[in-house]
Amino acid sequence: MGVPYRVETNHPWPDNTLWGGFLLAITNFILAPSIILFIRWGRFDIAGVLTLLCVVSSAYHMCRAGFVCFTQFHIALTYDHLCVYMALLWITTYCIVRNEWFPRDPATGRRDVPLAYVTRMRAGVFFLMAIPVLGLVLNNPESVWVNIFGFGIPATLVIISAVVTGTHIFHKPIYGWIGVAMFVTGAAFYSVAPYRWYDWAHSLWHVLSMLAVPFIAVSCDEELWKMR
Repeated sequence: MGVPYRVETNHPWPDNTLWGGFLLAITNFILAPSIILFIRWGRFDIAGVLTLLCVVSSAYHMCRAGFVCFTQFHIALTYDHLCVYMALLWITTYCIVRNEWFPRDPATGRRDVPLAYVTRMRAGVFFLMAIPVLGLVLNNPESVWVNIFGFGIPATLVIISAVVTGTHIFHKPIYGWIGVAMFVTGAAFYSVAPYRWYDWAHSLWHVLSMLAVPFIAVSCDEELWKMR
């Protein structure tokens, strides 16, 4: 028999109240406008990973607050971290796989690369980054190595891709750096704030990081920029 949920989650958590759990679950739905926009733009891949992240994160925070658990707590925690990193890694591929990767058409001088081909390239880069993150999260979701492989390496690859192709990191720098500023500010609340501030500090992480998503995605994808 498994450990009872309330014992397993040590409810009530000293840094998470029932009210805070509802707040954290509700703030996930800030992703809704972005999901709708990406569906309208035909980017069903991003809309899909963000929808999964919204649902799984909401379920995790309800469990953490002691309201309801749909599975054992450590499984909910693992799912939450996996969805966060998988969404982050997939969106990062939009900044890594650039049009400049592909040769120009000799006749037109343009890079009219089929979207399906670009998507396959992004999928290949995604799996190269995702497999080590998957193993690390399954072993220990809160390991420092998860942050290195989940944040540090993707950011490094974005920079390398820009340097190699001789392009700016973002096609639309203002949008891109606004997104980065929001994401980094949210990450500071996530990682630096004392545990006793968990309810509101983690909620701010949700709000800022989720608002950053469309800014970064649009600034990396020229086609999205045209459709905005």
